Amino acid sequence: MKNNKINFSRILGLILLFIGLSINPFASSDNSKEGKEIRPILNQKYNKWQEHCVEVQFSSNPNDYIDEYFKEIVDLGTPILVYIIEMMKEKSIHHGPIGLGTAFERITKCDLSIIKDVKQADKDEYFLIRFPDLRVSSEKELYLLYERWLENGREKIPEYYYDLYSKWLIYYDQNDNEKLKEISVKIATLGLDVIPLMIDDLENGNHEIIEIISDLTNEGLNNDILERGSAIDWWRDNRQRFVINNSRVLEIIKTENDVERAKKWIELLESGEDIYKENAEIGLSNLPGHKKVVDYLFIQMMTKSERVRSSVAAAMGKIIYKHEGLKEKTKQRLIHLLKENNPEVKREIIYALGEIGGKDVIPHLKKVKKSDNTKKTIKIYTNQKKIEKTIYPVKREAERAIEKIKRKRK
Repeated sequence: MKNNKINFSRILGLILLFIGLSINPFASSDNSKEGKEIRPILNQKYNKWQEHCVEVQFSSNPNDYIDEYFKEIVDLGTPILVYIIEMMKEKSIHHGPIGLGTAFERITKCDLSIIKDVKQADKDEYFLIRFPDLRVSSEKELYLLYERWLENGREKIPEYYYDLYSKWLIYYDQNDNEKLKEISVKIATLGLDVIPLMIDDLENGNHEIIEIISDLTNEGLNNDILERGSAIDWWRDNRQRFVINNSRVLEIIKTENDVERAKKWIELLESGEDIYKENAEIGLSNLPGHKKVVDYLFIQMMTKSERVRSSVAAAMGKIIYKHEGLKEKTKQRLIHLLKENNPEVKREIIYALGEIGGKDVIPHLKKVKKSDNTKKTIKIYTNQKKIEKTIYPVKREAERAIEKIKRKRK
């Protein structure tokens, strides 16, 4: 794809712009903000935006209805999605062709185009083109399409992504650049929910898809970061800005008892639904680092599935990094767990140790780096070439953790 890189970026950028995806997700606040703080802000900006819409109401150009207040609504980010739906339900007075649905699309970066089903001659029926199972029977119910997408429809996104990605690999082998562009746009317009899925494929050697990820993160994750080998670290540090919460997730966030909240995050992980994995890991990472929570999480690391143990280990580093009191004891417990045989869980334990830091950890990481020979063969996709390469993921994670600790000490 190297020869088509500039053209591909331009085409993808134009299509994302066309469906309204040119926003700055870094202006988004963190997802832990309570609705009682966000909703009044949203109301204020909406009212100001509507004042502008009245001023330009005779214009036939949709772009004339987008002003600074509309952009500020979008910049509030993913925490306001549930409140946008509330406003749609309330049937707020609205002026102009650009509605709250457009803001919803721009925040999620997902193509949520709605059309009327012309095949249904005897009744009105509207549906989302990319999610045709989501349907309503009147224009007054269109808000339900956004609500159903947020609550249930998104669960289809991993399935859609894996199907598109398998086609991407076929077209790459065939060197069919036109088809690659087409599939890449379809992947990008699935929105923010595909980023963690793509990060996994990026880590497994497909460097070509960095262009799509870069577009979805407004160049937050780019080739420079990839070349430094820190794409997964970047995602872990920044994902809270991109992950979407629905009512199921928000109910867990509202759970007051810390251990009970931790249990609910574990249950969400155990559901096996890929769409919620990032929500659960962020929720675990945001838990307070007191003894009851840490003790409970260590029990999960000893008894649960690989999926749960890996996520809990990764979260542990974030939890303890913020709480000096438990750092030393937790560090020793994690060092003890380096005996773990499962390489995926072991990698996350090493990541947690890299987060907690301390020069006394480095010898243990060096020992792992020297002794662990877990390897796997990956396919590197870059510059129109596919190259098989053997990597040592545990050794690589140990190297990253050592470098991270050394940087923190400078």
